[in-house]
Amino acid sequence: MSPASIICQAQADGVRLALTAAGSIKASGDGAAIERWLAVLSVNKAALVALLRQQAEPAPPAQPTRAIEDTATASAWWLLHYPDREPVQLVSHPPATLAQMLQQHPEALAAEPMSEPSPAPHLTAEADRSCWPHSSAMNSVEIGTFMARLERFTDKGMAYDQAETLADKLVLRDREGDDRRLCLECRHLQGAGRWRCGNWHQAGVAREGLARDLVLMLQRCDGYHPAMQAQALQQPLQPLQQPQQPQPLELPHD
Repeated sequence: MSPASIICQAQADGVRLALTAAGSIKASGDGAAIERWLAVLSVNKAALVALLRQQAEPAPPAQPTRAIEDTATASAWWLLHYPDREPVQLVSHPPATLAQMLQQHPEALAAEPMSEPSPAPHLTAEADRSCWPHSSAMNSVEIGTFMARLERFTDKGMAYDQAETLADKLVLRDREGDDRRLCLECRHLQGAGRWRCGNWHQAGVAREGLARDLVLMLQRCDGYHPAMQAQALQQPLQPLQQPQQPQPLELPHD
């Protein structure tokens, strides 16, 4: 069990952990619950102290001299632990440090950086039940599509912040069922920043020097072919698999 999970599960059991001025752990709450957790807290004391101390550190000030260090310790993928629900995986643009994530999500008890977006299937399914179409938050399929579009748009010469804003708008377009597309989404778009159409004859546009407004405009084009495999954004969420009940064993009659 990780230190973050210990803190989360202990609080759910009525035990609140805090770091004392002397650098030790103070447990408060229900006496019986504290007794149940004493052994676990004792074995994992060093790791818990390190995590509590890290969480207590304020977010570092924005300083040019610390830019490289902050980027090295930041992560784009985080697993947030809450006292009243399952852990939630989030993606941060731009990547954030632990202190920044806890400052942005004060209701979270702990946060763990993830080296790659590979959560367990049941974790993704549980998290998606709090996302679109049940709320405005992006679900796991939308996040994957968002990341692919972000990479595509920046490869085509767009600044990161502009590409992020545009990819965010396309999430709303997909949810509304709008069938119009951008030239940036087409595999026939060539160049980066200075664009040209590789299927200009069928598209009915000039071959060279496509205007920026045209490339960024939602439209229906006869020459359009998707640059990325479209993901099923509107597919219904799959229900969690329920454990199968054992079937009675029929013995043969004599």
